[in-house]
Amino acid sequence: MSTTEAEYIAASDATKELIWLRHLLESMGVVTDGPTTMKVDNQGAIKLIKNPEYHKRTKHIEVRYHFIREKHEDGQIEIVYVPSSDQLADILTKALSKEPFIRLRDQLQIEDMTGKFSTGGSVEESHTTAF
Repeated sequence: MSTTEAEYIAASDATKELIWLRHLLESMGVVTDGPTTMKVDNQGAIKLIKNPEYHKRTKHIEVRYHFIREKHEDGQIEIVYVPSSDQLADILTKALSKEPFIRLRDQLQIEDMTGKFSTGGSVEESHTTAF
């Protein structure tokens, strides 16, 4: 399977989850106006989603994965290209070097807690000295 196909299938699965979450929010009284934005880092997959002419080249992809096209066409989701370097999900799915990890962590507004609770002693010593 090509990367484009894999990304297309992953985006289709994510769309199913996204639609489920929209229905859940609506059942709790939270109205979602307009489409929900989905950021995809594969331009080939975006072309497959937005352009039905590519369907002729994708006959081998199971029909159930074309659900994403339907939801894009009816305006429930908006597909936006995001460069791989800015794909926030990568922090959860890939082994990253220090710099990209820190950059994505900061974009997610996750604070670095390394060493904030350590006084250089054991856990018991740190605990007792805190009181």
